[in-house]
Amino acid sequence: MKRAALLLFFLAVPLFAQQKATTTQNPLDKLHDQAKAVFERAGVPFSEEQEKSVALMIEDRRQASEELFGQLMDFRGGPVQGQQQDRAVAAIKWMHDEFRKQLREYLTEQQVPVWEGYESSDGVRALEELIKELTGANAPKQQTQFIRIINNSFTAEQGYFSGQAVNTDVIQRAGIGAFHGNFGFQFKDESLNARNPFAPNKPSYQERQTNFNFSGPVIRNRLTANINGNHVLRENVGTVHAITPEGPFDLGIVNPFTSRFVGASANYQISDVHSFVVGVNYQTNIRKNQGVGGFNMPERASNGRGNFHNINVTEIAVLSDKTLYRTNVNFWSDSDQTKPAKQAITIDVLGAFGAGGAPYRGENSRRGYYLSNLFSHAGQKVTFKAGFDGGYRKSRTISEDNFLGSFTFSDLDAFHEGIATTYRVTRGNPLLLNRQFEMSTFVESDIKVNQRLTTMFGVRYDHQTNLRDHNNAAPRIGFAYAAGRSTVVRGGMGIYYDRLWDWIVETVKRGDGNRQYEIVVNNAPYPEPFQAGTATINPPTSVRINDPNLVAPYNIISSVSVERTFKNTLFVSGRYEFRRGVHQFRSRDLNAPLLGESARPDPTRGNVLNFESTALSRSQVLSLTVRQRFSIFNLNATYSHYSQYNDGGWFFGTPSDNYNLRSDWGRTETPTHQFNSTVNAKLFMGVFLTSTVVANSGDHYNITTGNDDNLDSNINDRPPGTPRNSGDAPRFLTFNFNISKAFFIGGGSSNGGAGSSRANMNLFANMNNAFNRTNYGTPSGIMTSPFFGQPYSARNAREIEVGLRFQL
Repeated sequence: MKRAALLLFFLAVPLFAQQKATTTQNPLDKLHDQAKAVFERAGVPFSEEQEKSVALMIEDRRQASEELFGQLMDFRGGPVQGQQQDRAVAAIKWMHDEFRKQLREYLTEQQVPVWEGYESSDGVRALEELIKELTGANAPKQQTQFIRIINNSFTAEQGYFSGQAVNTDVIQRAGIGAFHGNFGFQFKDESLNARNPFAPNKPSYQERQTNFNFSGPVIRNRLTANINGNHVLRENVGTVHAITPEGPFDLGIVNPFTSRFVGASANYQISDVHSFVVGVNYQTNIRKNQGVGGFNMPERASNGRGNFHNINVTEIAVLSDKTLYRTNVNFWSDSDQTKPAKQAITIDVLGAFGAGGAPYRGENSRRGYYLSNLFSHAGQKVTFKAGFDGGYRKSRTISEDNFLGSFTFSDLDAFHEGIATTYRVTRGNPLLLNRQFEMSTFVESDIKVNQRLTTMFGVRYDHQTNLRDHNNAAPRIGFAYAAGRSTVVRGGMGIYYDRLWDWIVETVKRGDGNRQYEIVVNNAPYPEPFQAGTATINPPTSVRINDPNLVAPYNIISSVSVERTFKNTLFVSGRYEFRRGVHQFRSRDLNAPLLGESARPDPTRGNVLNFESTALSRSQVLSLTVRQRFSIFNLNATYSHYSQYNDGGWFFGTPSDNYNLRSDWGRTETPTHQFNSTVNAKLFMGVFLTSTVVANSGDHYNITTGNDDNLDSNINDRPPGTPRNSGDAPRFLTFNFNISKAFFIGGGSSNGGAGSSRANMNLFANMNNAFNRTNYGTPSGIMTSPFFGQPYSARNAREIEVGLRFQL
């Protein structure tokens, strides 16, 4: 009852706390309404055809400005940060001015002089009122030099499919604006958090986060500089829930993670056309007690550390208000090392416990050099874009993965008997050097067929070394059609190629039998796997090879969406997406025993793991999004239905039947039903409130026998007639809340402007899983496990985080 009352309070407060009866419109919607009113008063109103034509033009810009305007109405972190507000307001003004220019194309001869008269008089005052409403100031503090609206989710500019209908690329003029800065500190510990139901104890826990940012015009009209950094100490909470030979073992544990980051950038305005941006970043991390949790005992821990730094140089040329040319050069390097806390053979009893040492020990260093450029010209009827991006990376890796060996037991009885299903050990040279070059180029054109229909055509070509397949041209098409005054239909289709990533290349090269090889012992005696007995050693070694017909995998993606805006503040969209994955990567044992036999086809060889591109996938996603904005609070909600299948999904695991790959066709782990909603509100007296609801129907998980039934030395066999991932995990539901109180510094009301970005100190508290609902993890799908069909973990219990942020 108390939980229901608290939920009702958090959800209802915004409804009864509004300060104004009016709703807050997107600035472009407001301008559209103003234009309609002007022409109606003059006796030359928009025709039905004009309304439909303007709908497509304004819808693209509305969604682009919605991203910017939404930043001013997003109170999840309290008052909007000053730099973010200045940037958004300047961009909205640029789009506002650009929309007014574009509107002329749709006007009749009688309407043109009416609009010109409005722009020279009432239009100026209306814009001033808009800026004042957004900021509480009289003019935007920054100046937007160029905005590029990408209104095609199938753009050939991107090598991946994001699904977003509209994206914006905002370029600010350097040396203009105000100085802004912020400093924040937040913390939580075990005294504020609830205990995980699978842990008998609540371990000592600390989390500290400190961050800062400072930016502004160092040289007026020439140079803007920015510096930012953060320090994070996070002791992630977990649980060990296992059954050992001595009995049940339950323990709450922490996995400490520390990171430090510092970055700086400078934007220099060379001339009205050219600007030059330089950025540097440096980050380090320290990891402790990793790999512990679930069935893995504390002794399985590993520790590590790493660092990353890069230098970014960008030259931007805004050749006109329609034309942009940009070149970027990026140099980066990173290094990482991982060491087991205990030097010992790894022991895994499936679905019961994991002991011994962590199997992986290694270190790596990588360097990359990347170059990209873009040319974009937006004409009245035709928009043209072309670009290139390419890079060269090299690596030096040392891997001693499973060099001490690992025993895998099907159940506790087998462990007591001292007979492991398999013993594996890797031997050879741990050092590997690798290099890879990869590049892409694209060309694309958007054609305005008429005032209501825009079509998009493009092609992208991908190339890389370490892969013989070079026939990778990916065509893309798309369209946007104004079906009504506030309704737009979008759709398209395209091919998207995936990379053969360098770490995949390294894994195959490393296990080629010359650098490293694996020895597999079936029915291995424990703890001496090579002693005489029933053990069968697969002679001489197991290796990895590249399939001679290996090609780049790709996805054929198509989607259609309908978007409609009601009364300017209610936005509803529905989208259907279909994906077909072809030539997906997988591994397959070419020397696995045939069905019903125990001997391998070639008894002189062990596993011959062929890395190939023969897997398939299929995905269908149906989603519905609703966004409603009121005067002081916003509501966003999305529901998605997923239907996703594949017969692979892993690079280096093997199928359950190496001679019948289609037998693994089944659901992915993704939950079928997913829902999330957010209400964020700006209340009275500088109080801000955000409530979030996240729910899904539960992951899908695989059910296996726990034995090597087909004698291929891999324990992934399923019971006859059982599809892959046929199990359903428990449903997930959580409520999160954020409440903050801002103390504004300086004159004026705390409610001035949409963002209220004046100097302030903000005290806040975040409550995750506020009602401490037990969300069980995925059950064990191993039939020999004592936990079979039962969850052995739970998501985090209630956590409360408090903090302070000062901004100017």
